[in-house]
Amino acid sequence: MTDTDRRWRRRQLLSTLGLGSLAGVTGCLRFVGTEQTSTATTAETATPKTGAATPTEAESAPPTETSEYPTSGPERVDHVFVDSRNTLSQRGATVSTVRPLTAIERPLDLDYDSRVSNGPVVAADTLVVQTVADGVLGLSKADGAVEWRLSETGADPYRDTGAPIALDGDTLVTVLRNRRTDDTRVVGIDPTTGQVQFAVVLPLSEATDEYVTAGKTAAGKAYAATTHRAGDGESTLYAVDLAGGDLEWRARLGPGDLHPEDIAIDGDTLVVTTDEAPAGLANVVAFDLAARERRWARTLAIGEGVPVLDDDHVYLPNQRSERDDRVLALSRADGSVAWAFEQLNAPRTGVTVDGDHVYSVTNDRVYAISPADGTPIWSYARRDGPPFYGGSGQLPVATQNCLLVGSWTDEGAQIRAIRTDNGELAWRIETTHEWLTSPFVAGQRLWAIGHDGRSDATLYAFEDR
Repeated sequence: MTDTDRRWRRRQLLSTLGLGSLAGVTGCLRFVGTEQTSTATTAETATPKTGAATPTEAESAPPTETSEYPTSGPERVDHVFVDSRNTLSQRGATVSTVRPLTAIERPLDLDYDSRVSNGPVVAADTLVVQTVADGVLGLSKADGAVEWRLSETGADPYRDTGAPIALDGDTLVTVLRNRRTDDTRVVGIDPTTGQVQFAVVLPLSEATDEYVTAGKTAAGKAYAATTHRAGDGESTLYAVDLAGGDLEWRARLGPGDLHPEDIAIDGDTLVVTTDEAPAGLANVVAFDLAARERRWARTLAIGEGVPVLDDDHVYLPNQRSERDDRVLALSRADGSVAWAFEQLNAPRTGVTVDGDHVYSVTNDRVYAISPADGTPIWSYARRDGPPFYGGSGQLPVATQNCLLVGSWTDEGAQIRAIRTDNGELAWRIETTHEWLTSPFVAGQRLWAIGHDGRSDATLYAFEDR
């Protein structure tokens, strides 16, 4: 079984278990402070479904309805979690408060799974995703057609290592294993053509069968964190200078083999998380990139938690028991708990941070929390339709005026746009898929991918009427 197969099966199993637990706690929440629930019943009543046909303007919304905001944002999205902090925040983007129309609905011939490592990221004219079969491939922003596949454009065959793809300037960067030489490389790819521009070999240990399990790109460098199949090595962090195409340094992440899974970076702070660290080893590690050593480490029950950073905090879900979950804000300086927001069924993967709020998802409610002290500011209660899900593909994307939330269900997933100022529902759109990623803004469109497990994927683009 390949590394990719193991990782996919593990995440699918955990995802399945997570769905089972959601069904048992629907509607059961412990709320700290005064609850402020928005009432958005008008917008909840009309839900056009994409699939068989694109809804007409008359079906979508009254023709006289207008929005004070256009759907507009940067032409590119550099990271799968929007930035190296994993904030899922698009502060420079706005979204129309009137339900958009479907501009593209194109079936994709690829085995799309989740946004943990698969993207998409968006270059000037291309959406780039990562798959098991093709490694990396580019889709046209004009119509969603496949423009190139690395399995065809690359001189060598590569396979996915689990490190996310990211844009650094005009270059797409990821970590891939070369099938011809069996070494692991930080690879730079032209996002327009799919041609490999450079490949820096990482000096991994053959004796312990060292391999990359997590990666991140920030400030002109690519970072790769490793583990060892032999079980007797120490996890190492490799730093590659992308401009020079050289390995700049390497340092151990700490004693033992951590099996790192996710990374967040901001300035000199790098945070690694995992739920696969052996007993006795910390699974949340803050690393000082300037000193090239650990700053602090903690052991927490975080499940599939992805670290999210702001100027002061590291945010993680903390699942202490079956009925005792919370979102933690840890000090970036020393790892101490700054505050905790208690809720049943904490988000599976993480939170969204936009500077004004920390957004936390349960299966039937979205909370906006103060980043200063963890008190609730508003919440949006799901009245009908599919439940929310705090998995890596459905975490909310925050724009300047709306929170965009995907969902899962067996009957048709939805996108909801919730106003960030008051928690009221602006609009929602339903699809025929079981899973729907939270959309993000690129240019004048919203982009999202619907899929059924790893099959029947569809690229959606929505634009203002």
